[in-house]
Amino acid sequence: MPRRTNRPIYSSPIDPRDQEIKALRRELSDLRHDLIRLQPQDIADLLTSYYTCTSRAEWGKWKRDTVQAVIERAKVDPALASYPGIERRAVCPLCGDGTNAFGSLGGFAYPGGLERHLTGYGNMHQCTVLGTAFKLSAEYLHERLLASDRAEKEREQERRQTEPMVRHAAQEPPAFLYQTEWRGPARGEAKMGEAEQRLRNLDFEIVVEGNVRTYRFVQDDWLVLADPRVANKIEFEVTSLSKPKKKPQHWRANTFYMLDSYAVDIPGKFRKRLQQAIDSFDDAAKS
Repeated sequence: MPRRTNRPIYSSPIDPRDQEIKALRRELSDLRHDLIRLQPQDIADLLTSYYTCTSRAEWGKWKRDTVQAVIERAKVDPALASYPGIERRAVCPLCGDGTNAFGSLGGFAYPGGLERHLTGYGNMHQCTVLGTAFKLSAEYLHERLLASDRAEKEREQERRQTEPMVRHAAQEPPAFLYQTEWRGPARGEAKMGEAEQRLRNLDFEIVVEGNVRTYRFVQDDWLVLADPRVANKIEFEVTSLSKPKKKPQHWRANTFYMLDSYAVDIPGKFRKRLQQAIDSFDDAAKS
């Protein structure tokens, strides 16, 4: 019987650059944690309280609540005010930073300027300490957020099959009829009947296909889609029916809205704004 030969097991060589990158990442993570630990204990506890977040919505709320909590910890310093008695300013309670822009004596306008500093809004340089805490939270919650996103997407697909939807735009998928996301408070099911009656009075056709509603109005070669989701107003999108663009990136639409509070000559206001939206297509083509 032939003897079995033990063959050596070869492994791919370890790239020293990969080891160096891993080491640098560990050092960066350690430095970030050290920066948070250097804060007073109550601040450090606040900046590491993200461990219980289980979804992207909860994480977003944690970040907003943390910004607000930091603002509440800031101390307004009258000595920093360029206009005493009128202006209130405070330095960042995390990094101690401030600004000397526009002749100010330091600190940030309180609370708006400090909030922009903490969030990095616009061209503001974000607070290094809070920015670090946000990076650590994103790193820690990464896998959990991915799993939450997948579960939320599956739930949304299930909801789309059963809940009322509205086709509000020609180039976008239908949206939930009683949900507005970031666009303000929703009208809701109880008040939707009133909005639909206003649209009927404007000669809109209500088309129901399964659980999807379309509020549409056609004038010559123009299609108008109504979106009644937001409370207290109805938004309209105007698109061309006869001149579709070949490339999606060249497609455009014009929009306008009508407030629910309008009580005089509603059809006249609608026709005027619709004509202005149509005319703007020609103006854009000439420019």
